Amino acid sequence: MTSRLSNERIKRIDSFLQNKYIDTGKLSGAVMLVARHGDIDHFSALGNMDVERGKTTEKDSIYRIFLMSKPITSVALMTLYEEGLFQLNDPVAQYLPEWTDVRV
Repeated sequence: MTSRLSNERIKRIDSFLQNKYIDTGKLSGAVMLVARHGDIDHFSALGNMDVERGKTTEKDSIYRIFLMSKPITSVALMTLYEEGLFQLNDPVAQYLPEWTDVRV
């Protein structure tokens, strides 16, 4: 199966991460992998994994994630969105009726 993702557009994500996060010091480094239908479309490593030692981030760098609920929930939501089971502009109350009159 061929990918429908634009390599040129995916590479813009690297530039965005580099310019807005790594160059500004918000992140020291990042590893990004984009896959669709089991095929890897983009795999990159940016910045440093150890700033003090000047060790660059590699594609096999290991990151410690302390709270797993957010990444797991994000992947689940992206999967449901890809399957067309919800839209990003759907009201939350459509799925959780108790949130109908919530005010912020």
